[in-house]
Amino acid sequence: MNDLWTYNSTTMKWQEVTTTGDKPAQRSNCSMNYDPVNNNIVIFGGGGPNKQRFNAVSVLDWNTKKWIEILPKEN
Repeated sequence: MNDLWTYNSTTMKWQEVTTTGDKPAQRSNCSMNYDPVNNNIVIFGGGGPNKQRFNAVSVLDWNTKKWIEILPKEN
């Protein structure tokens, strides 16, 4: 599951959010934070199937609902 939902506490209803761009792969045990200055959701790391580990940052621009992936620089 790599879908995204929001919860409206007034109507007490969930609504799926449609996004575009480099949608992150489904994962568990990742870090997710909200950046209020830039109105972004930021996801880092986590694990996928077959003990796969993610080492990239995915950013969702909440205004446009577009994902971008930021890969780490190689030394």
